[in-house]
Amino acid sequence: MADIPAAPQEGGPNQREMLFLTQSDGAGGLWATLLSAVTSELINGQRVGVMHVGVADEDNVAPATTVTTYNIELTLANTEYSQALPSNCKAISFRCRSSEDVRFAWVTGKVAAPTAPYQTLKANSEYWKDGVFMSGALYFASAVAGTVIEMEVWS
Repeated sequence: MADIPAAPQEGGPNQREMLFLTQSDGAGGLWATLLSAVTSELINGQRVGVMHVGVADEDNVAPATTVTTYNIELTLANTEYSQALPSNCKAISFRCRSSEDVRFAWVTGKVAAPTAPYQTLKANSEYWKDGVFMSGALYFASAVAGTVIEMEVWS
């Protein structure tokens, strides 16, 4: 592994040291990834840091304190229904109460007459997403009238 350069400073009011991870690409070149460090120090001439990669910074994100359950009835077949997510949504799960496929999307206008991009929750399965950190809505449709979506949201 190549030497890690001295950490430059990230701009903005909450300046945080930055680290580079470099590695040979096998063809004589190098690729590098810029990572934001939570803390770092110089050890034996190398910059070493503790980082959160792919997860939220726990110092800045409070744990979920509320779980809300929704039952979303898709009264008509092939008709779009929506469920607003609470502000500060952190995790979400949903399933179909009966054994039906359900189409869902994060944007409107995609599920009634299926138009990409949308996703399919297959019968007898559950969707789970942690680390959502958003608000907005989810949109659902089913080919079967009267389908009920059971949803849990943590905020």
